[in-house]
Amino acid sequence: MKKIVTISMLVLLLLATSATAFAATSYNSPSDILSDLTNQPVENLIQEKTSAQTTYGAMASAAGVLEQFQEKMLALKEQRLAQRVANQTMTQEQADAVLAQIKERQATCDGTCDEPQRLMQQQNPNRGQGNGLQQGNGMRYGGANAK
Repeated sequence: MKKIVTISMLVLLLLATSATAFAATSYNSPSDILSDLTNQPVENLIQEKTSAQTTYGAMASAAGVLEQFQEKMLALKEQRLAQRVANQTMTQEQADAVLAQIKERQATCDGTCDEPQRLMQQQNPNRGQGNGLQQGNGMRYGGANAK
C-alpha cells in the first residue's frame, strides 16, 4: 500500500512539474518581450533605453503595445517569483505580496513605472543594483582582499 501511495505521489509531482514547465514564459528579460512585440532586435532596444534613459514600459507605450508588454511582464515576474519560492529564497507569502503590489501598480502605470523590479529587489536587497549597465552599487563581500 505504501508503494502505491509513494508511486502515485511521484507521478502527481512529475505531472505538476511538467505543467509548470509548459506554462513557463519563454522570455528572459523585458528587452526580450519588447523585441518580440515590436520586431526590433534586442540590442537596438537596449541601446535606445540606455541612450534615452527611459524604461522598456515607456518604449512599449510609444510603440502602442503597453498592454501586451504588461501582460508578458507579469507572466515573467510570476515565473521568477515562483522560482524564488521553489529555491526557498522567498516565502510564498512574500511572493504573493510582491505580486499583489505589481498588479496594483501595473493598473495605473502609463509605461514609465519601474517599480515592479524595485519591489522584487526589496525582498533581496543585497542583490545588484545596476540595470545591466555595470553601474551597480551592490554590497562587496570578502575580507582583506575586498577593495
